[in-house]
Amino acid sequence: MSVVEVTEVRIKKTVREYDPNAKENLLAWASITFDSSFVIHNVRIVESPKGMSVLMPSRRMKDGEIKDIAHPLNIATRRKIEQATIAEYKKHVAAGAPSRPPSRTEEPVPPAV
Repeated sequence: MSVVEVTEVRIKKTVREYDPNAKENLLAWASITFDSSFVIHNVRIVESPKGMSVLMPSRRMKDGEIKDIAHPLNIATRRKIEQATIAEYKKHVAAGAPSRPPSRTEEPVPPAV
C-alpha cells in the first residue's frame, strides 16, 4: 500500500485575520493538495489540551450526526496529513500571521502618535 504525497498545504485563513468570533480552539482553515492532482478544502486546524490536530471537512446530516466529507483511510496517511498541515501552519504563524483571536476582554491598542 502506498501513501499519497502531500504536495501542497495552503493556510487560507487564520482565525485572528478573518474571524474574531470563531470558536477559541479553531486556529486556521487550510487546503491540502495530494500528488499534485487532488485538493481538499475547508480543512480545520484546531488546538485541544492534547495539542494541535487537523480535522477534515464535515457536514451535519438531517439527523444531527456529523460526517466527514473526505478523510484518510489509514493511520499512515492521517499522520502524514497532520504533520504537513501543522508544519505549514507553524511556518505561516512564524512569518507573522496571527494565530488566535483576541480575547473578548482585550482592549484594542490605540495607534502610536
